[in-house]
Amino acid sequence: MLSKEEIEKAKNILKEIQESNRSWLFNTNEENCEKIYLQDIEAIETLLQYIDQLKQENNKQNKIIDEMCEQLAGLAILDIKKAEYITLGDKEEVKQYFEKKVEKK
Repeated sequence: MLSKEEIEKAKNILKEIQESNRSWLFNTNEENCEKIYLQDIEAIETLLQYIDQLKQENNKQNKIIDEMCEQLAGLAILDIKKAEYITLGDKEEVKQYFEKKVEKK
C-alpha cells in the first residue's frame, strides 16, 4: 500500500508540471532533462498505482454491498421513520431502497 507521503509527493510533482508546463526544460542540459523526466514518470506511476488500489477497494466494497443486499432480499425491513415494514423482493430492490435513503440525506 502506498503511503500518504508518496501520494502527496507524486501529486505535488504533477501539479508543478501542470502549473509550469515545464517550458524551462528546453533551456537545461540533457542530464537535467532526463532526471526531471524520470521524476515525472515516477510520480505518474505512483498515482496510477494509487488509482488501482482505489479501484480494488471499490470493487471489494461493491462485492460486500452485493452480498448484503442478497442476504436482505426477500426480508421485511422496518422503516423506523415511517413505522412500516417494506418487503423487498430481490437484490436490486434492496440496493435501490438504500440508494434512495442515502440520496435523501
